[in-house]
Amino acid sequence: MNEFKDLLNRRSVPLTLEAPLIRNRQSLGNFIDVFREYSLDRWIIGINTLNNPLGNLSSDPIILGHILQSRLHIEAIPHISAGLENLYTLGRWLLGAALLDINNLLLLTGDLRMEGGLNLRTAMGIVKGFSDGELVIGGKKFRVPRKRFFVGGALLPDRRNEVERAIDKVSLGIKFFQTQVVFDTENVIRVLKEIDAIYRGEDRLHILISLIPMLSERIVNILGSGALKIDIRHLADLSNSEYISHVETIAKNLLEFGGELSSIKLGFHFIPIFWRSEIAANIVEIIERIG
Repeated sequence: MNEFKDLLNRRSVPLTLEAPLIRNRQSLGNFIDVFREYSLDRWIIGINTLNNPLGNLSSDPIILGHILQSRLHIEAIPHISAGLENLYTLGRWLLGAALLDINNLLLLTGDLRMEGGLNLRTAMGIVKGFSDGELVIGGKKFRVPRKRFFVGGALLPDRRNEVERAIDKVSLGIKFFQTQVVFDTENVIRVLKEIDAIYRGEDRLHILISLIPMLSERIVNILGSGALKIDIRHLADLSNSEYISHVETIAKNLLEFGGELSSIKLGFHFIPIFWRSEIAANIVEIIERIG
């Protein structure tokens, strides 16, 4: 049984958390200790593990996911960047995931792209090969463990033609979405409304809206630079309590709107970027405020 998939359906407001960039034992231990200190397992049903975010070197998301699953007893959602892989390397990733009891993936194009990197359609073909227990790569057949991965994708409400992109991803086999970080609701509501009008799947489509639980000048600069270019300087002067109230308002407005959707179920995904006790405390307060 896929516990994450089951909890997505059973929880009224499903919540997931993105683990920060972890490169050493100390940061791994700190993440686990703070997670346990604040008993985040009361609410969090899945933990994302990163794969070279914004071009930064990361630890192996499959191995890290396995470690976190084993220690926190919450299913991992490793990020797989199709643009960094060829058919063989993606097959190797997925074989490792199957052997380590990883059930879920977030399949992305990725912030980096290598020559010969895969597109999502080709990558999903390899993922589906595990459902059949057989991969065909370069004309050669490989027997692999039968594994039906539960695959999510990215949703970027501010991007052009995002509704068409999302529906195409669903047609490829994507079962849930996590959005880019959201600081206002206008584009999110528009995209959700349009997807809801088009989507005709048998099951409700799960879309987890990404929230930053705490702001700092460093986070504002990171979000405003590089590929993201999310300008939130207007929020930088808010106190911590004011910012929590801002996030609460966004979440409650989206949940109220979500009640009008017939084919989409909303939840939230917390992206802390950095990790410390104060951020975990903010996550708990936001969760308790939105109920």
